[in-house]
Amino acid sequence: MSNRYFLCKGFILHLLIICVLTSCANTQDFSNTESIYVNFENYSGQFNENNEYSSKSLDKIFSSLTPRYQAEILNSRAKTPELLKQLTNDYLAFPLLLKENIKHFEKITNDTACLVINGKTIENEKIAFYLTYKKIDNWLIDYIKIEHMANYNQYLTEAVCDRKFLDELRFREMMAQ
Repeated sequence: MSNRYFLCKGFILHLLIICVLTSCANTQDFSNTESIYVNFENYSGQFNENNEYSSKSLDKIFSSLTPRYQAEILNSRAKTPELLKQLTNDYLAFPLLLKENIKHFEKITNDTACLVINGKTIENEKIAFYLTYKKIDNWLIDYIKIEHMANYNQYLTEAVCDRKFLDELRFREMMAQ
């Protein structure tokens, strides 16, 4: 047999080994990977344009929150059924404020994720949502911060998971002016 035959056969075998090794090295299981933004969209689907939701939706809304955040909300803000309804309408229904998503950023690190959504309200005002999530079987919201912006350069350009940093955002902006 000629050297060309062995050279060709060797090349094909070498190429096959490289393909197998690189496909094994790059194999990832995406079946459990879910975009945090998709999670936000699913949460947003619990509300209609009239800010109405059923008691079944209210259960879904609260089941989208970590137990820690549920307790924080219920213990500090919702002492009566009327306050719970007002809280849900004014605070937990925050996705209804968003008319246009200009840009969003997400970051996932182990069992923590964060999402920044820069957008416009139904009144064309600039707004940003900062959410952090914890992985407890599913991704659950662990923190929500809503900021109304004076101008576009106040928008964050990356996802930030540091709650203290997010809590201090408005203070830093006011001090800079």
